[in-house]
Amino acid sequence: MATPLAIATVSAALCKLLRSNLDRSGLNFGAFSVTAKPPDLILTDNQRPPNNLNLYLWKVTENPALSAMELPSRSMSGQRLTTQPLALDLHYMLSAMGSEDFFAEILLGHGIQVFHEQPGLSPDQILQLVTSLKPNGDPEYPYLAKSDLSEQIEQIKIIRVAPKDDLPTKLWPALNTALRMCAFYQVSVLLTEVKRPVPAGPPVLEINTILDQIKRPRIDRAGRLPGGVDGHPDWVNPPSPGDWIVLQGVDLSTPQGVLRFGKKAISLNQARIAGNEIRVQLPSDTPVGVGALYLELFSDFGADAHPRLRRSVVSIPAPLTLAPDVTAISALRDAASAATRFNGSITVTLKSALALDQN
Repeated sequence: MATPLAIATVSAALCKLLRSNLDRSGLNFGAFSVTAKPPDLILTDNQRPPNNLNLYLWKVTENPALSAMELPSRSMSGQRLTTQPLALDLHYMLSAMGSEDFFAEILLGHGIQVFHEQPGLSPDQILQLVTSLKPNGDPEYPYLAKSDLSEQIEQIKIIRVAPKDDLPTKLWPALNTALRMCAFYQVSVLLTEVKRPVPAGPPVLEINTILDQIKRPRIDRAGRLPGGVDGHPDWVNPPSPGDWIVLQGVDLSTPQGVLRFGKKAISLNQARIAGNEIRVQLPSDTPVGVGALYLELFSDFGADAHPRLRRSVVSIPAPLTLAPDVTAISALRDAASAATRFNGSITVTLKSALALDQN
């Protein structure tokens, strides 16, 4: 982000760009100058205009696209730390004067050609301009060296614009000088910000840093264990509430965690955990149906005598189907139903409740 000196920096960089290209153009009609002054302040010798190419900043507007890019930030006490960057568009008028016929046209033509071939200033180009200047020999050195314009991410673009027909006839009389040939350019976008020192926060009374390597586990499959914890996995038939199940996957060995089936929490205190396998018994009140089975791990962020468990990572879930246990079926026939056709209600009693959204 650039400082408020960036406006002068852009003008100095553009003049430096024009001057360096005109020096290499091989013009041999005498001395000429490249300035950035109001046209009425360009000195003439005995009413004879000099050979001059002038870049005049006549208007500055706010860039509508980047004016609200960031919001001001404040500290916990409400003190403002930073302000939103000021996004500006710079409007220049490039004009020329000549001591002889066609000298002004030659200078203006070269200036327009320079901006046409290089329609922008990259951070590297601005940095090269800064390093090429001499502290004691170039008057623009203080502006280019301290504006931090080369740190701006957005590239400075040079866009030629067509003014309204009456703009030159209004602008030149307002400058108290005669109308001369000119071209208009818009340079955007310029982001400026005042750098303020960040206030120091309260002192650190105690350092309590905890490093915990966390790996996200993954459940690849879950199956029923007929015969209890030592049974052989049955991957075909679904388990029921109260059955033992086996989970296989990656990074399942954890000292602190809980297994969840939907919203039902299943403790791992009595589970058998070995490598990448967990064998645990489902509670008898686990809701039946189809749901997601996942492992929730906790990390201790407290001191030795005061543990504080916080959820740190959740495994990739795996689908699981719990089959219901039917304890009773009863039928109630309507009195008016026919003898050959059942018309009434059937009541099915389950050992465990249905999970949500199951029917």
